[in-house]
This record gives sequence, C-alpha cells and structure tokens, in this order.
Amino acid sequence: MRWLKRLGLATLIVGLLASGLYWLWWASTQSPEFYRVVEQQLANPVERKHVAQEFVEQSQQFVEEMKTSPQWTREFTDAQINAWLIEDFPREFADAIPSEVSQPRVKIGRDGIRIGVKVDQAGQWNGIVSVHLKARMLAPNEVAIELKSIQAGLVPVPLKSVIEQINEQAQAHGIEVEWRREGDHELAIVRVTHEGPESPQLEQIEFREGAIRVTGSSPPKSGALQFAPVRLTQSHKQEAPGF
Repeated sequence: MRWLKRLGLATLIVGLLASGLYWLWWASTQSPEFYRVVEQQLANPVERKHVAQEFVEQSQQFVEEMKTSPQWTREFTDAQINAWLIEDFPREFADAIPSEVSQPRVKIGRDGIRIGVKVDQAGQWNGIVSVHLKARMLAPNEVAIELKSIQAGLVPVPLKSVIEQINEQAQAHGIEVEWRREGDHELAIVRVTHEGPESPQLEQIEFREGAIRVTGSSPPKSGALQFAPVRLTQSHKQEAPGF
C-alpha cells in the first residue's frame, strides 16, 4: 500500500499549496485597517465638505504666510487632507492620475504617514495598495523620505520592484531621484526649491497623532515653495526577497 501513502502525501501537499494560494489572494484583497477607519470617519457628506473647505482655506493662508512672514508654522490634520481628497482631488486632478488608481486616503501618526489608494487592474486584481513612510529633515530644504513598507492589501510587496518602477517613471518624466540605504530601509532624498530669488527655508517636519506640522522661515519677498526634481544615484541596490 505504499502507493496509497504517496497519494495521500501528494494530496496533502496540493491541499496545502491551494490553501496558501487562496490565503495569499484573500489577504491581497483586504483593506488595511487604517483605510477602513478613514472611510468610516468621513461618512457624513455635510461635515466632510466643511472640513475640506477648511483645508483649502488653511492651505491658501499657509502660502501667504510663506511669502510674507519671517517665521511660519502650520498644522494640517489627516481628517482635513482626506476630506479634500474625497471632495476636491478627483475633480481638480483627474488628468494627473492613472485611470486604474482612485480613492487615495492618508493616516498620520507619530510613526509617519500611511497612504492607501484603490487599484483596479481591469479584472486582474482589485484592492488597496498602501505605503508607510516617514519624513525627516536632513538640512533646511532637504527632506529624507523613508519607505518603511509597501503592501497589496495585507501582503507585503518587495521594495526593490517598487523602487525600480519609481525610477522608471521618474526618468520618463525627466526627474532624477536620489536613493540612499539606511539600515533596513530605503531613503528618497528630496530637495525643496522656490520661485524667485529668495528661498523660504523648510526647517522642521513633525508628526503627531492625526496631524503633521511644518515649520520654517522666509526672507523678505520670497517665492512659494515647490518640490524640485532631485538627482538620482543609487549607491546601494537592495536585493529584496520575494514572497
């Protein structure tokens, strides 16, 4: 009866593989907890429109402060950002995002920002892709963005493949990105430039539970801040494991 034993073992292995594949598919289609919480918090449309308008007004005030105030600081909540992403972003930036990407949401905490977007790949896969990142100042107007993790649903995605896609898209648009390796994480170095002869100085980024605060200074008659293309050098290539 040795053949029955082999048949039983083969059936067991196939069953385990099928169960593993099913779990992987199921996990990839689940929404991260932060994404579900954000959706529930923004369910009231009247309140959401009011909060979105707050974000627009505070953003306009912030730009004016950078132009006219020697010292400035401003705090934005993730509720304000998410309300604006729902109410205004799809209408104002419809041409700037791929058609398969929609419904961006953010959650800010002391450990950084989680960003999630819904991806619909025409029947191939439908779910939430999320990234956990943290930013800190290296010097005035120089920000290090640390990629802590990327997930498809609840399934981790190797950072190497994502970084390669970022580089391809950046180079296609004439933008160079500088990557540095620090411990187990990759850092994208972003420098901030300005319009006009004088440069506002972004000096501090602070993450709080539910809010982000930015602080800096401006010389007289300085221009508004904007993100500049940065140089791409990959001094270290990560061999990320597959899953």
